[in-house]
Amino acid sequence: MIGGIDSSVLLIYIRNIVFIICAIFVIYNDFKYYIIPDYITFTLFPLGIMFSYFTGNPYLISSVLTGLISFLFFFLIAYVYEKKYKEIGLGGGDIKYIASIGAFWGFDGLVIILLLSSFLALICYLGLYFLKKRVQYLPYGVFLALAGCGWAILH
Repeated sequence: MIGGIDSSVLLIYIRNIVFIICAIFVIYNDFKYYIIPDYITFTLFPLGIMFSYFTGNPYLISSVLTGLISFLFFFLIAYVYEKKYKEIGLGGGDIKYIASIGAFWGFDGLVIILLLSSFLALICYLGLYFLKKRVQYLPYGVFLALAGCGWAILH
């Protein structure tokens, strides 16, 4: 107990703040440069596992498996898409960031964040379409980060 706050609750607050700070960097970099730096994703993944170990939220096994399986799943989707259409549909930074989100929030959090981020990206795309603004790329990491921040605040 630290100042009347349970230490695991304090760690959860710290985890959420760390995630939100990293998400701000993701939003900036992906929006401006269409890239999610490895130093963010390679830091978030082990941090997510570490926080789950110390807080039990999500369970450690869920954190590890969700991170690894989501990486493999989205890597496979991106690989097949690129082979079929000869263009990149989902960048490597997005794939690593999704895996980091899985390590941070576990399966339940990842599913909600993926659904919300896809919905936000669709709304943005439709808005740009109706405004007759042609976009070549839509930086999906921005929407993942926004949805992840929403999950961190509400969770």
